[in-house]
Amino acid sequence: MSTNFDIARAYWDAEITRDLDAIMAFYRDDATFVTPGWNLQGHDAIRGFYANASDLYPGLEVAIVHETTSGAESAFEWQSVLITSAGIRYPLRGINCMTVIGGKFAAVRSFYDTAELTSA
Repeated sequence: MSTNFDIARAYWDAEITRDLDAIMAFYRDDATFVTPGWNLQGHDAIRGFYANASDLYPGLEVAIVHETTSGAESAFEWQSVLITSAGIRYPLRGINCMTVIGGKFAAVRSFYDTAELTSA
């Protein structure tokens, strides 16, 4: 059985590839996703977010800095770099709180400082 850390690492590996089908395979059909400016529910809405992010930043690097888990709930501190098609790199740090049920995300809440993206 995979741990929440294993699932999160595999999810970020998929997100780095920008493969929408691979990313969405980590979400339950009725999942919720909340991030600054977005409050989404269900595959179609969440997929739209990732499609938009992939268009804006076709490159991505992610490192998990710290993790804490209690049952189905985990919090992951992460550092990432969003990369534009022109190769411009935007560092971003944050925390994702994830609820994993049956090996998939039932809920993801992502917190980061949007001011870090104002120059993007």
